[in-house]
Amino acid sequence: MSYIRLFLLAALLCLPVTASSAPHTESPLKKSKAQLSGSVERGSSDIGINSRGEITIHISEGTLPLPVPEGTISLPTDSLSTVPKGPSGPYAPCILGGPGQSVHSNPARLSPVYTPLPDPVELLNHIGIFFSTASGGFGSRIDYDHKVSPNTRFTASPEFLTYSLSKASTILGDLMPPGITRITLITIPIGLQRHFAPTSRINPHIGFGFGPIIRLDHRSHRLGYYGNNLGLDRIVRNRHNSLNLTVPITLDDFPSTSLTMGGHLASGLNIHFGEQKNLALTIEGRYTLARFIDALGSPGDFSGLSLAIGFGKAF
Repeated sequence: MSYIRLFLLAALLCLPVTASSAPHTESPLKKSKAQLSGSVERGSSDIGINSRGEITIHISEGTLPLPVPEGTISLPTDSLSTVPKGPSGPYAPCILGGPGQSVHSNPARLSPVYTPLPDPVELLNHIGIFFSTASGGFGSRIDYDHKVSPNTRFTASPEFLTYSLSKASTILGDLMPPGITRITLITIPIGLQRHFAPTSRINPHIGFGFGPIIRLDHRSHRLGYYGNNLGLDRIVRNRHNSLNLTVPITLDDFPSTSLTMGGHLASGLNIHFGEQKNLALTIEGRYTLARFIDALGSPGDFSGLSLAIGFGKAF
């Protein structure tokens, strides 16, 4: 019986110690929880911690309590700002600031500004010198073109072609004027060219031109005329010496001129050289329409194919 009393007395002595130790272990946590309160404002959002240790985010659509079950966050659709045209990995919804703000506080990453590289020098003009041949006629051509669009160029290309006596006689036949030694054609066409690969090294093109054509029929000199009449004479008149220069030039010595309007169709190839592709070797073929009538001089038809090869520079 005495053993039972001693056990009960020991149990009563231990009971207050156990009861007081439980509140003692929980009081620091409760005291610390009671001290965790406050809020931080950022833009249009407000992050706060209440006295119960819950984190709340105040946005325009409502309040978001944290933590939520299983660590997920659910926000109203209207309160989220998505990242435009980019992955969502490095970026967070813009609930802490204005639109376009990233997690790393680098707004430029959401809306990068790309500065284009400067374009190469724009070469608007091109000029070239060509050797030309057309059905027995030989001469030269100066070609100028100006860029009016990425694939279109305005052209002006005066050409000088001379036909020998035999070739001119073959072309004109019975229409060959007497006393003619050679015939020269001067064409002054303007037109347009279409380029198919203006930025590549090899650039084919087609084009057309229209303009006046001048024909010069060169005549032979009269035998012995210049030797007997061209000279410098000394004349004494009234005791005064004078010098007279005799130049026997008449209208018959100048080439006879004919005029017509004509045109051409052309197709060619430009081969560009240099870093800026400003040098070019050009090969071009033309079909020219050149018919002369009595009303504007001597009649004849010099229409036909011609071939030109030359070298040019863009600037």
